[in-house]
Amino acid sequence: MRIKHLGIFFIIFAGLYTLVEVVLTPDGRFNLFLPFAMLVTGIVSLTRKDKNEKIFKRKNK
Repeated sequence: MRIKHLGIFFIIFAGLYTLVEVVLTPDGRFNLFLPFAMLVTGIVSLTRKDKNEKIFKRKNK
């Protein structure tokens, strides 16, 4: 799995986790740290350069 795919997975999972926590928690409170951490991790991994991409770009030149 590439780093960018993992980032997309974390962002989607953060959204699903938040939705399920809000719907299934009777008092409406949920843990904000976990989806926030997954969202930040997903954004950072999407903006990160992959080593394989750099190597392939050098070979094609």
